[in-house]
Parts: sequence; structure tokens; C-alpha cells
Amino acid sequence: MTDADKACVMELADCSVTISKTAYTYTGKTIRPAVTVTCKKLDGTTITLKKDTDYTVTYKNNKMPGKATVVVKGKGDYTGSVSRTITIAPTATVISSATNTETGIRLKWKKTTGAEKYIIYRKAGNGSWKKYKSVKAANGCSFTDTKVTNGSKYAYKIRAYADGVYGAYSSIHTIYRVKQPALKVKKTGKGRLKCSWKKNTKANSYQIMYGNEGIHAGGKDDRDKKSRNREKDYNRIKSRKEILYTDPEL
Repeated sequence: MTDADKACVMELADCSVTISKTAYTYTGKTIRPAVTVTCKKLDGTTITLKKDTDYTVTYKNNKMPGKATVVVKGKGDYTGSVSRTITIAPTATVISSATNTETGIRLKWKKTTGAEKYIIYRKAGNGSWKKYKSVKAANGCSFTDTKVTNGSKYAYKIRAYADGVYGAYSSIHTIYRVKQPALKVKKTGKGRLKCSWKKNTKANSYQIMYGNEGIHAGGKDDRDKKSRNREKDYNRIKSRKEILYTDPEL
């Protein structure tokens, strides 16, 4: 490259600045994509400039999810600078549970590093997916959907958001809304309890769980090991409004 050629191509903005890759996913490490700068000579041929000889490269905000900046600055016979933007997406959100509660369907998910908020998408029955709710990361990683109908099917997926960049969708969690019946328990004799509840016409079975008392508000469980192991889980009690069970140790 002659001095005459260089004299005609002094501004870096007149060159072609290419970033090797512009979209990434958060890894916990700084991201430094390669930069290629080319310029055309007077005779129409293209030359590739040399890093640290003709230009330098610096990176800003290139670790956490969001938008990062690559700054290419001319050096030697080249002046001016050119900036390029790359994106670092949050990692895919992981839903840990979708459960029926007294007030609705409760979703819980694991914290995604760098997320500003989480976007929840919902599909009711065989309908289409809709952007349903935005939850700020500062408010935790759970949401209760109260706008649900007993007996209806709902599907959910979530993705994290940071500085205009969306992460990948979580896996889809599908659940039927089943309203919890109010349970009445009455002791009818030694070792005998009678449980009753209002029938849920949309339910095809019921589940009852019971165990000894001994868990305090502070979370301490002072039951002995034998008592803890005696917790029962009655599954698939079909088409019954009422059940009577006996525990000889009650």
C-alpha cells in the first residue's frame, strides 16, 4: 500500500468494518468477537488492515446480558472510529413448577443471570400463544395466574429480557386448572377421621395428604422420624365426595 493510497483513505468510516458474530448467549465470560477491516485502493483492489497497526479494538459491556459495543479506532494513517453493536442474550429460563393453588395456577422458575424481567406467554386450550405477563426480576421468580377457569387446560412458557434482548424460551409446561375443594375434617372415633368436600365436577380423582402436626411457622419440624415417615399420600380417590380412613396411631 503506497503513501498515496493511504492518503486517500484516512477515515475509518470509509472502510468496511465487519464483526465475526453479532449475537451471543450469556456464558459468564467476556465476549470479544473478531473484527475485520477492509479498504479499497485507488485501483479498485481491496486490502485488509492490520489490527494494532492500522486500528485498535475495545469492547464495552461485553459480559452481562444486553447490548455490548465494539469500538474500532483508527491508528497510524487512519483516523476516526466506528462502533458496532452485538447482543448477549440471557440464558433460557427454566420453569421449576406449575401447580394448582387455592387462588389459581402458580408458576415458579429459576433465576436467570442478568435478567431485568421475565415475559410469560400463555396458551389457553387450543388457542394461540399470547404475551401474557411481565414480571420484574426484582419481584422474584414466581407468578400466580388467577384468570383461569376450572377444568380448562393452560400452557405456559417464559423467557428472560435484558436491555432489549430476549433469551430463549423455556420448555412448555401444560397444566389443567383444578379448583381446590374446601376440606372438612371431623374425628369420628379413636383412630378415625372423616374427610368431606364439595364435589368438583371437572375433577376425575382426588388426592389427600396428611401427617402429624409438629411443623411450626418458623419452619422447624419437631416431629420424630417415625412420625415424619407416617405421612400418607392418598392418590386417585375416584368420583367420591366423601372418604373415611383409619389410622391406629391417631
